[in-house]
Amino acid sequence: MPLKLSPSVVAFTLVGLLSCSTTIFILVPPNLQGSRGVDNEGYFGEPTSEIDWCENNYIHTRYIAEFANSTTSLIYCLLAIFSYVESMEQLSKDPGAIKFQLLLVSLWSVGVGSTLFHGTLLYWAQLLDELPMVYLICSAGFIVSTQSSIHLTPAQAKTGKLYIFGCLLLTLTIVLTAQGTHVHNAARGTGAVAFAINLVFVFHGSSRSAAVVSSIDPSSGVEMNDLFARGFICMVLSLVSWILDSIFCEQLLAFSPRVFLNFHAFGWHVFTSLAVYYMYKALIVERSVILKRGDKMG
Repeated sequence: MPLKLSPSVVAFTLVGLLSCSTTIFILVPPNLQGSRGVDNEGYFGEPTSEIDWCENNYIHTRYIAEFANSTTSLIYCLLAIFSYVESMEQLSKDPGAIKFQLLLVSLWSVGVGSTLFHGTLLYWAQLLDELPMVYLICSAGFIVSTQSSIHLTPAQAKTGKLYIFGCLLLTLTIVLTAQGTHVHNAARGTGAVAFAINLVFVFHGSSRSAAVVSSIDPSSGVEMNDLFARGFICMVLSLVSWILDSIFCEQLLAFSPRVFLNFHAFGWHVFTSLAVYYMYKALIVERSVILKRGDKMG
């Protein structure tokens, strides 16, 4: 029997966790500032990124700053490709396939940016990690807000334009302003808040859609509920891992400086990639029901 989660439980759980993680991200706690493993000579030199994650730098090779964080980032790229191949047949028949393709391109971009960021700890690479995460969640938000019909309505098209305009404005503001300035920091903070709000919207909206799908097509509803529950659990575990990694970093490093329980690499990276994968499959199941009905699902 698949786990059924009420929209209110989903929303309150994510709001609580995201309030904590977003606050930590914006304030950047002291244990995530500066560089680690400074005695190790790295190929990319002194880190310029604002955050140096909880992993000693250049321990395994001088060409990769954070080995575990870098290698696990590639999971995003692999799952993006696998998800596309898995859903290729349905997307080829879907007039709205571009929305799902943009989501997978964003997921792949997150993997590339995250790998570069953790591998170099340079600020430009940090932005290549942060901005695609905003694109990813905005793509998911657009899908959830326009799932109810096969073709975009004028109102839904307007929603898409607003998402695109918001992402462009955020990107240009960050790229065209100097690191550390008030406008630059405000834009990055806005991106973090937008990410959190859209994440809650995506999961809350999907939980409501799963109930609608169940009433229309019980077998598809069971499948979507199961996928949604897995995605939600993985997202909760990823946020808990991110928070633990941020708060207890020094204790983790002291416990085992070379090989330790890296909550960012094996918690945040692994569980967020799985959360996106399961949620993508859940949305594909919902979309298949809409395509079969050939009209608005409501």
